Amino acid sequence: MPCRRIITLVGDTGSLGNLNSLTFYRADTSAWAQQDTILNIWTGLFTGPYDWVYHNFIAENVSDTDTPPASNLIFVGDDKMYFIADDDLIHGYIKVNGNYNDGTWVTVSPSYASGILIRASGGLVGSPDGTMLLYIGTDGNFHGFNIVDVWTYTFFTWAGDPQIIPQDNVIFPKNDRIYYIGMNRITGTRQVHGFQKSTGIWQTVSPTYSASDYWPVGEQFEAAGGLTYFFGVDYDEIYYRSPAGLLALFSVNPDLWEYGYSEFAGNYLLSGNGIQVLGDLAINNAGVIYFVGSRLSDGGARVFVLGYDADSATGWGIESLSDNANVPESAQQFASPAGSIAVSPDGVTVAYISASGYVCLFTVGWPYGYSGPYARGQTTGIYGVGTILNSLQFTSDTDIYHISNFIIGGEPYINHLKYQEAYCLNQALSAYPS
Repeated sequence: MPCRRIITLVGDTGSLGNLNSLTFYRADTSAWAQQDTILNIWTGLFTGPYDWVYHNFIAENVSDTDTPPASNLIFVGDDKMYFIADDDLIHGYIKVNGNYNDGTWVTVSPSYASGILIRASGGLVGSPDGTMLLYIGTDGNFHGFNIVDVWTYTFFTWAGDPQIIPQDNVIFPKNDRIYYIGMNRITGTRQVHGFQKSTGIWQTVSPTYSASDYWPVGEQFEAAGGLTYFFGVDYDEIYYRSPAGLLALFSVNPDLWEYGYSEFAGNYLLSGNGIQVLGDLAINNAGVIYFVGSRLSDGGARVFVLGYDADSATGWGIESLSDNANVPESAQQFASPAGSIAVSPDGVTVAYISASGYVCLFTVGWPYGYSGPYARGQTTGIYGVGTILNSLQFTSDTDIYHISNFIIGGEPYINHLKYQEAYCLNQALSAYPS
């Protein structure tokens, strides 16, 4: 608020003592009409342009804090979020009050609530219906919790396939199926495996071995990462990235026992253009794949898109969002080689983590609209902004979350970027003196 007109105190203020050395401010009522300006702000006459605004979720929304988050931030419904904390146990926050500024949240711990303290190495996921959590334990087994309610959790363990060591990229796309990348103890190769519940109980299943009747396991691409589920019209598909930066996929039979393997039809475009896929994949509901790619020509990590025409009239095509943006590449932030990327539910906004540890965005269109970096701010205090660690994701078209750490002190926190009125960019207010 524009309350910067100094009040001058003269003489002793009586029972309050001598306050001449202190500075007081008030809203002016004449020359600058500051009281009128404040009233106009409150009534919405002066509104700022919309932009992505930084929020420290823990500092602004959590009434009591506990163990800091470290990785695997996930959301279950609109009132629960969970993560692996820096003690390697499962903790989280639940909403207890209101919707203003995303409400008031308090801490909860499925690990402590269940009384079972088996630590996690990664892979925390939640079922779409909000009834179950699953994670990979440091003992090499899958463990999880049944979510009875926001305060009550019961623990369980799945032994899995003794030949497979679960490692990472756990996904829970539907309530009856889970997939992950695991290491084969005998061959030492990383492959796609999972669990399915088509018969009413959870059983192990392997897309890799199921598809071997038609495509031998030794001829399939090894799985390096980027495991992503695409919800198709006729059948679903599971995509992943190979160590060479090419793509492969499994088609999912509705009975969950049969899977078909194929190398991605657009791989010739990747290899032909000297592009290697890095990190995660982000697929929108139209089957468009976004990824961070390294070009052999410059060694840079850029953001690319593989577009698919559903009627197969034109097939796959590849283009660089970086090359075809409204600002030159020289004015953009390079993407992190880790390849963290996410796409909004409406498919309009693509977010990635830059090499310097900030969020940058492309808006789908022609040319693509580039903006960022976001979440720059102070380097100290509760609003200090550090670098992004992990868990980049959209929870809606206008909300982006991830785990970051402070530049000074290094303590992790949850960063929330929200598309909203950016008050400080209001040009109508900038004319007033500061």
